[in-house]
Amino acid sequence: MKNLLKGLICIYTVFTLIIIFGTLNGTLSFGHGLGDLYYLIFSVLILIIVLFTFLFRRKKLNENLVLTSFTIILILLTIIILLLKLTFLRGPE
Repeated sequence: MKNLLKGLICIYTVFTLIIIFGTLNGTLSFGHGLGDLYYLIFSVLILIIVLFTFLFRRKKLNENLVLTSFTIILILLTIIILLLKLTFLRGPE
C-alpha cells in the first residue's frame, strides 16, 4: 500500500505540473478563458492536501488505512475530473 501511494503521488505531481505549465503556456485549455485559473487553483490545492496527508501519515509511523485510502481516492477522483474537464466536458469557449 505504501508503494502504491508513493507512485500515485509522483504521478499526480507530474500530472499537475503538466497541467499547470500547459495551461500557462497556452497548449492546454479547459475552455473557460480566465475560468481556467479555477482549475489550476483546484489542482494545486488538491496537491497540497495530498502532500500534507502523505507527510502526516509518514510522521505518525503507523499505517493508517483510512487516511491512505482517502488519499488514494482523492488522487484518482481529481485525475478523472481534470481529464474529463480537459477533454469531453470542456467549456463553450
